[in-house]
Amino acid sequence: MLLWSIWNGRNSLVWNRKQMVEDVVVRNADSYLQSWKNAQLRVRMQKFFESGSVMKWRKPSNGFLKCLLDAMLAEALSCREALSWLKGMGIPSMVVEFDSLLLINAIIGHRSNFTYLGDIVDDYKILAKSFENYVFTHVRRSANQAAHMLTRAVGSMPGHQQWVSSPPPF
Repeated sequence: MLLWSIWNGRNSLVWNRKQMVEDVVVRNADSYLQSWKNAQLRVRMQKFFESGSVMKWRKPSNGFLKCLLDAMLAEALSCREALSWLKGMGIPSMVVEFDSLLLINAIIGHRSNFTYLGDIVDDYKILAKSFENYVFTHVRRSANQAAHMLTRAVGSMPGHQQWVSSPPPF
């Protein structure tokens, strides 16, 4: 996209005798890139919906209550359990990394959240006050691979697992 923008800047100078400032060339390149990404996303979304891959919600059978969970809720619930465990272990300081930007914004934000997530976030804030030092931070999903590997591995292990002073042997 940058080369395309440079080429357009060159053509503007050659054919219209208008010189483009470097910042404009870079901003144009970024704009072209964003437009291209948006177009690609629209194409992928259109193909997804046309393919019939969209699942529709189904009512549970009589006598059953359907409990809907998503990945962010699972991450929030597991973190609440981890904080409770750390508190019980007497750990004085902790850093909690989330790869969900929505979740970390809910935690560090000052706005009221009246969703199911809001109750869990309120629990975090109460639990966090029992630590001498605490940090909630966002990391990219690629930087959080250890947590994802651990989650997959623990799912295949029998019984309760915990590692305090050294990482698991896998």
